[in-house]
Amino acid sequence: MIDYGRAFSFFAEDDHWLEKLGIGVGVYIASFIAALLLAIVPSFLVYLLLPWTAASNLASGLVFYLSIVLLVGYGLRLLRNVRTGIAHPLPAWDDWGNDLIRGFKLIVVELIWALPLFLFAIPTGIGTAMNTRIDDTTTFFGTMLTLCGGCLSLLYWIFLAVMRPGFTLAYARDEQIASGLRFDLIFDWTRRNTGPVVTVAIVSWLAAIVIFFLGVIAGPILLCVGWIITLPLGILLPLLIQYHLYGQLAREYPMEAVDRPDVDLGGPDTPVEEDTAPPAMPA
Repeated sequence: MIDYGRAFSFFAEDDHWLEKLGIGVGVYIASFIAALLLAIVPSFLVYLLLPWTAASNLASGLVFYLSIVLLVGYGLRLLRNVRTGIAHPLPAWDDWGNDLIRGFKLIVVELIWALPLFLFAIPTGIGTAMNTRIDDTTTFFGTMLTLCGGCLSLLYWIFLAVMRPGFTLAYARDEQIASGLRFDLIFDWTRRNTGPVVTVAIVSWLAAIVIFFLGVIAGPILLCVGWIITLPLGILLPLLIQYHLYGQLAREYPMEAVDRPDVDLGGPDTPVEEDTAPPAMPA
C-alpha cells in the first residue's frame, strides 16, 4: 500500500537531510546564476563563433538544463533506494556524473513520449495564424483548428501524466532508453494498476502546485531574499516527493518484464531428423 504521508516527510528522517537538500538547492541556484551571467556577460570565445544573442541564449539554456538533468538523475537514485526498501532513502550527492547520464536518458524517454504534443501544436499554430485574418470564414476555421489542437493537446497531456509513472519505472529497471519505450509492458502495467497510478499522478501534480505556490508566497514574507531559497525548494521538494511515490509504486506493484520466447532458427546444436525415406526402386 502506498504511504502518501511518508513521501512528504521521509527526508526529515535522514540525519543529513539539511545538507542534502542544501546541496540540491545550491545546484539549482548556481545553475540559475551561471545561466544569468552567460546571458548578460559576453563570452568572447563564443561571440566569435555565433551571434551574441544566439550564443548567450544557447549557453545559458544549456547550463540551466544541466541542473534539471542532474536533479532528475538524483531523483532516480531516490526511486531505486525506496524500491529496494532502504530505511533512509535520500541519497548522498556522490554520483554526479552518473546522475547526469541517467537523468539525460530519462528526459530523452520523456521527449519521445511527448512527441504527439508537437504534432498537435501544428493545427493550433495554423489556426492561430488564420485567426489574424479579417475574413469571417477563415477566422471560423482558424478557431476550430485552434480548439481541436488545444483539446487534443490537453487530452494527451493527461494521458502522458498517467503514463509517466509507468515509463519512469520501466526505464529505472536497467536505465536503458529502450526500456522506457516498452509500450506493451508499460500499458499493461498501467492498466493493471490504474487506481494507484492515477492517485500517485494526481498527488504529485497537486504537491508541485501547492509547494511552489507556498514558495512564491514565502519569498516576499522574507523580504524577497527568501525567493533565493523558497523557489528552488519549490522545485526540488515536489521532485523528491514524486520519485519517492514512484519508488513505492515500484516496490508495491513490481513491473515484470514480458520476455519473448527465443525463436529456434535451427542452429548447429539443433538435431536434424534423419532421412528415413526408403530408397527408390530400380527402374
